[in-house]
Amino acid sequence: MNLRYLKIEYLKENKFEGFIFGNSGVNGFPVSEASKLTGLKFYNFTVPNESPQGVYQKFSWLINNQPVKHLILGESVFTQNIPTDLDHNNLVMFEHPEVSNESILSFYWRYLWVRPKRLASVFYSYFVKKDTWWKFDIKTGHYHFPILENMIRVKDKEYIKNYRDTFVVVRNSKPNLSINKSQLKYLKRTIELAHEHNVRVTVINPPHAFESYKHIELGVFKKWMKSMVSIVGELWDFSGSTSISKNPKMYFDTAHYAFEAGALALRRIFAPAHKSLKLHPDYGQKVTSGNVDKRLLIHQRVLEFY
Repeated sequence: MNLRYLKIEYLKENKFEGFIFGNSGVNGFPVSEASKLTGLKFYNFTVPNESPQGVYQKFSWLINNQPVKHLILGESVFTQNIPTDLDHNNLVMFEHPEVSNESILSFYWRYLWVRPKRLASVFYSYFVKKDTWWKFDIKTGHYHFPILENMIRVKDKEYIKNYRDTFVVVRNSKPNLSINKSQLKYLKRTIELAHEHNVRVTVINPPHAFESYKHIELGVFKKWMKSMVSIVGELWDFSGSTSISKNPKMYFDTAHYAFEAGALALRRIFAPAHKSLKLHPDYGQKVTSGNVDKRLLIHQRVLEFY
């Protein structure tokens, strides 16, 4: 299922004022909460393996087709090393023809050459198991994980055990991260385009699960955060060692967090006096040029300890 294509098709007939961009992890920021806190009608435009390049392309399309007033952008060090050249075997990565300016015939032609095994796998995942394992809501743009969400509610002990088991493969390994300067340029172009059209931009470093966060290479993380602040001005940082990142019930796996974690982050930004935040005083910090070194020192102490 190509969510990039499906969401554009839906937005051609439905209007929104706010959009949440990012990779599949950023799906955890609920549009219902964003709409309530800002007074704008939000849509979740997150897609798997999103990059600053993809965000710029889709945002350019939105400027000409939607009454955009606010952009919430989830960016992390994990999205910066995505190449700008597409993997032609990964069909879910291709943008809608109206976004990429590709011919419609060329776009559909490549789908005729899908490998049978991959086609069968996609069919099973999206049609046979769609209401249990993975469920997509075109009206909000959100995808859900019914089995895991139900386990969190009624089988929390079993869920926590399964959750911890998912980290066995990453405990003793570090992700291969780097900074792709081309992607940073696309981010800058997105910010400039937003300013040209008086679109408010809120940039967020999402709440990575601690078991994933602690394996980040410090040098790359420092370079990334300083680059982000220089481009966007203000970065809301929800990563690190927090009451959220260390709570298994806030995560489905290493990359995807529950809506509760996303809602709390949005409240930190738009409603800092909300009573729910009293339980999580360590969750979220606005980072600017004035405090980026201090913020990075906190990250350094945590990452060096682990």
